[in-house]
Amino acid sequence: MRVVWTGQADAVLAEALDYIAADRPSAALRWLDDVMRQSRSLAQFPDRGRMVPELRRPEIRKLLVAQY
Repeated sequence: MRVVWTGQADAVLAEALDYIAADRPSAALRWLDDVMRQSRSLAQFPDRGRMVPELRRPEIRKLLVAQY
């Protein structure tokens, strides 16, 4: 299984990272590490993420990390 980030997911990630980094740059880096670690785990455990119901494609998943 391969994990592929969409352009929209990349943009949301960058926006959240900028938001966190504005107050706490070190926390932003820790959060990014956590996001990347968890997203890599989807390759091994693809059912871990949530299906995106509006897309109706079970191979497309989203994974929520913390409150961002």
